[in-house]
Amino acid sequence: MGAGSLLPAISPWIGAIGSFMTGSNTSSNILFSVLQYNAAETVGVSRMIAVSLQNVGGGLGNMVSVLNVAAICGVVGITGREGDLLRKAIIPMAVFAVFAGLFGMLLTYVLVPGLF
Repeated sequence: MGAGSLLPAISPWIGAIGSFMTGSNTSSNILFSVLQYNAAETVGVSRMIAVSLQNVGGGLGNMVSVLNVAAICGVVGITGREGDLLRKAIIPMAVFAVFAGLFGMLLTYVLVPGLF
């Protein structure tokens, strides 16, 4: 197994980076879904699982998107505390992304290898 076999583990992180940068899961998917699909096809892992994990990661990245954090702080009246909120949200986001990656690896190589 080469480095490409880790694609299911890093797919959620790529999605999270995309939505962190853009503030939108949809934009993250537009940016990176084709990349995920082609990478999965190239390394021989499930394209469906890779793109699904991209979408999961995009949702997770919204938790720490600067645009969303600023909007939340403005709505609830705690402007100026964006850093505090971001620090509190980054740990759960990272934990969920790790679990999503592990679940993707489990699906790809243990539970349903070759099904998709």
